[in-house]
Amino acid sequence: MPWHAAASPIEVPRAPIDPETESALHHGRYVPLFGWGATDDEARRVVALVSRAYSTEADPGAMDCLATMLLHPNLGTRPMTFLAEAIQSGAAPDSWGRVALAAAGLLGAGDAVRAEFGEPLLECPSLRANALRTVAVGGAERYTFPETFARLCAAEKEFGGTRDAESFTALRAWFELVLARRWSALDTLREIRVESLPAADAWLVSAGLFLVGDDAAKSRMTEYASLALEGLQPVAPRVMHVLARELAELVSQPWARRWDHLRCAAAKDHAAAAVRAWLSAALYEPHDEGAEHETLGPEMTKAAREARALVGGFLVDWFVHDREARSRVDHWAGDVLRVYHRLHGASMLGSALDEVVG
Repeated sequence: MPWHAAASPIEVPRAPIDPETESALHHGRYVPLFGWGATDDEARRVVALVSRAYSTEADPGAMDCLATMLLHPNLGTRPMTFLAEAIQSGAAPDSWGRVALAAAGLLGAGDAVRAEFGEPLLECPSLRANALRTVAVGGAERYTFPETFARLCAAEKEFGGTRDAESFTALRAWFELVLARRWSALDTLREIRVESLPAADAWLVSAGLFLVGDDAAKSRMTEYASLALEGLQPVAPRVMHVLARELAELVSQPWARRWDHLRCAAAKDHAAAAVRAWLSAALYEPHDEGAEHETLGPEMTKAAREARALVGGFLVDWFVHDREARSRVDHWAGDVLRVYHRLHGASMLGSALDEVVG
């Protein structure tokens, strides 16, 4: 293994992170999660890493450094693939997979790293729903927002009739309202039985309602965040403080965020009207008004149909030319999703903690 060449490969860094440790992590002199194999000790090491990141001695940069240990540059997802195969064969409990996915969220990994890390666990039926949340729910680092939305729509159909179906409906509607600016999704969010959702999903629904003017949603966000963090205080004493600070930043300027969201919605509507007019005017073949088939509608060329499929889907539903408002809303959405993954990770770790630590 790549870390065998190191004199003392890092397994659980000290806190605070010193320059020597930071250099070792930068140069790959560490053992990634489940790098020693799918073992009970490795599952406990994951818990120890999260605990170290949220310990009272940890410095602000600890989480960024520890998130490096999710994957190794020379091995990629091979340790996680081996873990997924062990879970599928029954050689490892699925609680180890939940702990691994929880670490990706709690350590604040970026969308691309988190998605790459969680993809092997999509093959495990018992972990698929949680792995899909880890992989598919994200900003625009790994997938574009339309691609993410399409994956959530597919997941909604895949889990139809199960307990997870309503969760994926909520996640899809959140993306639809916040990032596609479709107001019909607001009715979907309001009709969802939030109390039946996992705490992190309920928190995300409340964040979407808060953005569009539901002031009571602010207190619900705090309530669901507290539910997600239950049982994690003993192993991560600083987790409440970190989340409280991030939550305060998210709700600090409600009127400004609502105004930006409305500006994006208006800009999208104007752009959609212009695109539809352009498509109607430019993509249809001209026809002879005196021809005997003049009562039939104009026929689209093959190139026109392809252009409409490729251009219309993005421009009509997602494109916002007001870059100033768009960047602020997208940045806010990215911060919301980072907190969502912390809460989702906290829920998963809390549910698996007794099985792993004992």
